[in-house]
Amino acid sequence: MMKYLYYLSLALFCIACSPKAPTDEQLEDLCRNAAFAINNLKEGDKGKAFQEVVTKNAQNYDIQKISPSQVELLFDAGGVSLDSYLREWLAPILETQSKQSGEAGALASYYRWKYVLTTRFEEMAAKEAELYKLMLTNASIGGVLSGNEKILVDVLKGAARVGGTLGWSPVFWTT
Repeated sequence: MMKYLYYLSLALFCIACSPKAPTDEQLEDLCRNAAFAINNLKEGDKGKAFQEVVTKNAQNYDIQKISPSQVELLFDAGGVSLDSYLREWLAPILETQSKQSGEAGALASYYRWKYVLTTRFEEMAAKEAELYKLMLTNASIGGVLSGNEKILVDVLKGAARVGGTLGWSPVFWTT
């Protein structure tokens, strides 16, 4: 019995010591620090400066534990100056989170589509259509859409934007 209590306490200690999810304040600080770091740098140096800020801040929390609302917060706080850096940085995180079941996975899949990593127009259109399709096939997306009007409007606007590239078109039934 003591052996099991030892292992249980060791596991709880490890969990307690592991990095926590970031707070909204930490993410806003990250955006402020990153924007300051890249300000007045040449284009080629900005990516490295952004990555240095991210690496320094990553010691304080586990970015893999970011919530869907915090993804939106990052893009709002980062603005245009950090948009492409945030997209690149969050793309693998959102890809991983979008594979989760339930509402969390559906929301991650929505934000993955919304903030798709962009390159050239043709590649962007194909990638957006692929991510849109993945988002719509998530089993929990219906609950997300019915519970959030803003997301529902984004998804409906997205249908018009990617409809021609999906290889299907919506069918409206009338009675």
